[in-house]
Amino acid sequence: MAEPPRTSVFREHGSVSVSKDKRILRFEHAGPFNLEYYKMFGVRTSVMSDSMNSSGVYGLLIVYRHSMLHTQEAMDAVLERARSIESKRLGCISVAIVAGPEVEGVAFMRPFIQRYFEARGLKSGTGQMFDREDDARAWLEAQLRSAGAPGY
Repeated sequence: MAEPPRTSVFREHGSVSVSKDKRILRFEHAGPFNLEYYKMFGVRTSVMSDSMNSSGVYGLLIVYRHSMLHTQEAMDAVLERARSIESKRLGCISVAIVAGPEVEGVAFMRPFIQRYFEARGLKSGTGQMFDREDDARAWLEAQLRSAGAPGY
């Protein structure tokens, strides 16, 4: 896929890999992150995200590796994207975020993660943070079963 032209003098900091497993969309992020990363993130993930949104309910699994630290501008961009997603009422019913104790910045970023859940409009209990991916996946699968998602 062709990369869009750069619109900043800074290169993006951070990386993402995207995959899906039935009704779970998984983003694996390796940080730290800056605004330029989130400008590119939408371009790199739009096809799979659009596919999930158009095919019914799904869960979002966000896994952080190395660092989850964000610049202030990156945090603002994430919250704006979350508000945009909420305003469209897309099919994501639950979000699980995984950041184990080995990930840099976990304690510092917890209040930001709570603001992210609120910006997405997630009802109490439909956004959770986990130390282990297996626990997060099991929780997401239970959420999908409760919602009647096919295959759960």
